[in-house]
Amino acid sequence: MDAKQKYLCDFLEGKDKKFTIPVYQRNYNWQNEQCKRLFDDIELVIAYNKPNYFIGAMVSIYFGYKNYLIIDGQQRLTTISILLLAIAHFLEDNINQIEDKVQLVNLPTIIRESYLIDKYNNNPIKLAPIKDDKIAYDALFERDNLVANSNITLNYKYFYERLDLTKILNIYAVITRLIIVDVELKDGEDDPQLIFESLNSTGLDLTEADRIRNFILLRKSQQEQQDIYNNYWHKIESNTCNNVSEFIRDYLSIKQRIIPTQSKVYIAFKQFVKIQNSDIYELLKDLLKFSKYYKLITTDVDSPLRTQITRINRLEVSVSYPFLLELLNDYNEGKLNINQAINCLKIIQSFIIRRLICDLSTNKLNKIFVVLGKEVKANDHFSGENYDLVLGHVLASKGRQQKDFPTDKTVEEALEFKNIYNMASKNKNYLFEMLETYGNKEQLDMSNKSLTIEHIMPKKLTPTWKRELGINYREIHESYLNTIGNLTYSGYNSKLSNKSFKEKQNIENGYKDSLVYLNKYLANLDKWDEDEIRKRTMHLTKRFIEIWPYPATFKIVPDNIYSLNDNDISTKITHFTMGDNMNAIEVSNWSDCLYKICKYLYEINAIVLLNLVASDTFKGRLCAIEHGGYKTKIADNIYLNSTCSLATKLNFIKSLIPHFGLEPTDIEFYS
Repeated sequence: MDAKQKYLCDFLEGKDKKFTIPVYQRNYNWQNEQCKRLFDDIELVIAYNKPNYFIGAMVSIYFGYKNYLIIDGQQRLTTISILLLAIAHFLEDNINQIEDKVQLVNLPTIIRESYLIDKYNNNPIKLAPIKDDKIAYDALFERDNLVANSNITLNYKYFYERLDLTKILNIYAVITRLIIVDVELKDGEDDPQLIFESLNSTGLDLTEADRIRNFILLRKSQQEQQDIYNNYWHKIESNTCNNVSEFIRDYLSIKQRIIPTQSKVYIAFKQFVKIQNSDIYELLKDLLKFSKYYKLITTDVDSPLRTQITRINRLEVSVSYPFLLELLNDYNEGKLNINQAINCLKIIQSFIIRRLICDLSTNKLNKIFVVLGKEVKANDHFSGENYDLVLGHVLASKGRQQKDFPTDKTVEEALEFKNIYNMASKNKNYLFEMLETYGNKEQLDMSNKSLTIEHIMPKKLTPTWKRELGINYREIHESYLNTIGNLTYSGYNSKLSNKSFKEKQNIENGYKDSLVYLNKYLANLDKWDEDEIRKRTMHLTKRFIEIWPYPATFKIVPDNIYSLNDNDISTKITHFTMGDNMNAIEVSNWSDCLYKICKYLYEINAIVLLNLVASDTFKGRLCAIEHGGYKTKIADNIYLNSTCSLATKLNFIKSLIPHFGLEPTDIEFYS
């Protein structure tokens, strides 16, 4: 390894030089913010007349006749190359406006032929970024077919717009004085990938996907790296719209039934590869297959399942993706037919929106969806012909105490007084679009922005409205103003506003003339009072239940499931689930359960458990030394006394788990 200080332009200059960005590096990701900072710094160098400006290290490996693999510094190298090209083009475009043409007329050619191209080479452009970046970069030289959505193109345009004829010579002069530390590795002696990982060990710029890509390509030959990148990784990036970190997190969730922490997806992936001990190409094939499902979920790819997937996405519940990926894979493998797949997606919609209406916590959804596919296929009644039926049953019987899938009665009770108007806009709009369009052959253009959700009984009561509502107008107004029964679509929100009900009916394009399905109910009513609001609420509730029905299910004697919030927990226990790990942990009795809970918590965070044992304020069943009843060893300096009543054990667990960020409902006991 040799390192020396030099000017960046000296690094770039020279015939036959080629600079290649290896595929294990991330794509070019500098944006406006970084380019602005660089350009501002250049202007400061001009303003303060500084002799030079250090921009960092450039690490490369020489691998044959003036060919350099750029190990670190590609973002800066690419950006400066873009800026130089923008300067050359700007000068050519504005040469007629320059008074002293002699000084500048040849500068564009000097810039190109010194730093950017080798005109005697069949492939003259010196810098070769990664695949898509290369297409965008090469297009800049022809100034034709520019890749509009590329950072390379956007940054080129940014620099071009900031250039000024009065300063351009000074800007170019600063670029020629940019200093780097040129670190050249020796081929065969230095491992470029390990050095790259070491240089980026802080992870400030690398995503989890970048690290995974580097791990996959580690110690592969350059040809193997190109093959893997072109045949697998680039396609995965394309299918996931470059959301590879999120995709792999969902992939690992269904493969391991544990949701990796967002910042530790790379670590989880390495552990997964080690445990699976499978051929990396087989793993890449599987990742590529699942990335196609991810594309179906997250983009508008044409599919018989498109409508139902789009409806789920309208609710923005991305924690459902692990199950959706698994469902699509099962469908692809013939474990269910198209009708069952559609029914399953409808069940998921019903499950999500019913919980939403009933204000059930969203915190549990990720844990529910990550094991849902496994629970369906592990069910004793599962077959290839009843996937949807079993899915409905599993969801309907999940979390017996928490009532995870609200029944029709629960939905009716929730909708009677629920403040629909102040729901999140995305959920409110989706709800009313479905109420409006479901089952109707003639449908409004729901993209029409003039359509808004308005109150029938207005926010501010006029004397006329008070008379129409009667003596209890205040209570009626407070109870029903924002409920589903008092809301409808209107294209004339401000025009209708506080007008009386009769005026809203009869005004031009009012309820009687409206093409809106939801307004047909209102067209011929004689009045609008508490009784009519309640009737319309029931009418829309029935429509809601028709659109998002409770799943058909079958009677099975379920496992008895308990949480720490229950008062009648059985003295028998067979297994439990806990936290993000939804795999069942088998136990022989409650003492064994207590031991395995403590062991599990120790594995989550040993320091927390050790601190609790050492604390004078924490009173529990743990001790730092073995004595008396404290005979069960959890770890060094942690001993458990499990000789106590069931109630004492449960109270101890209740006092213990909050220190690990867990709630009473995060543990389920099965008897």
